[in-house]
Amino acid sequence: MSVATDLTTKTAQSLHAEWCRQMREKGFHGPVEACTESWLSGEVATQSAREDCKSGFDRCRRFHADLIPWPDLPESRRQEYLVTAKVVLPEIVGEVFSECARVLTSEQVEAEVKYVEASAIVDGNYEHGLVVALARAIKAIRDLRDRCLEELKDE
Repeated sequence: MSVATDLTTKTAQSLHAEWCRQMREKGFHGPVEACTESWLSGEVATQSAREDCKSGFDRCRRFHADLIPWPDLPESRRQEYLVTAKVVLPEIVGEVFSECARVLTSEQVEAEVKYVEASAIVDGNYEHGLVVALARAIKAIRDLRDRCLEELKDE
C-alpha cells in the first residue's frame, strides 16, 4: 500500500469514527447498541421496544444503521468517506508543506545555517553544526504542528 493510499484510508476511517462519536453524543445508536429512545413522554424504552428497534421491526428516531465499525460499513459508504478524504488531503498536505517550507526558510533557520558555516570555518566541525541546525529545524516543524493542532481543537 502506498503512503498516499494509507493516508487516505486512515483519514476516511478517522472521518467515520468522528461522525460516529458526534452521533452518539447526540443520543443516536447503531444496530449493536441498546435503544434508549423514549417511546412515551418521559418513559424509557421498554425491552420489547428496544428489541424491535434492534431487529429493524420498528426503529426509533435515534437509530442509524451506519453507526458501526469501519470494517462493517457497506462498501458504498466506505467509498463516500474515501472520496471525501481524497478531496481534502491534497489541500491539507499542500498547506503543511508550505508551512514547513516557510519555517525552514525563516530568518531563524537562515541564521542557523550561517552560524554552522562560520563554525565550520573556525573549528572544522561542519557535520556537528548541520546536525544541530537540523535538530532545530525539526523542533520548529514540530512546534508548528503542535500549534496547528491546538488551533484546530479551539475551533
